[in-house]
Amino acid sequence: MARPSPKVVLESFCAVVQEELAEGNDVTLPYLGTLKVEHASSTVQDANASDSPVWSPPQGRITFVPHDDSSFNS
Repeated sequence: MARPSPKVVLESFCAVVQEELAEGNDVTLPYLGTLKVEHASSTVQDANASDSPVWSPPQGRITFVPHDDSSFNS
């Protein structure tokens, strides 16, 4: 059986990470950190003098929290 190319491995990895984040799950990358989805509530974007305020929809933002282990060297 042939080994998959690095490109195929990376594309597969990214597909799994994207799916997990879309479901609202955190993704831990060992020795690197964690990708998390933070939910931001609706906010007022702009209120024109003649119009009613425009609300932005709630959003999920992806954040990266670095691994915090001072014993890890290199």
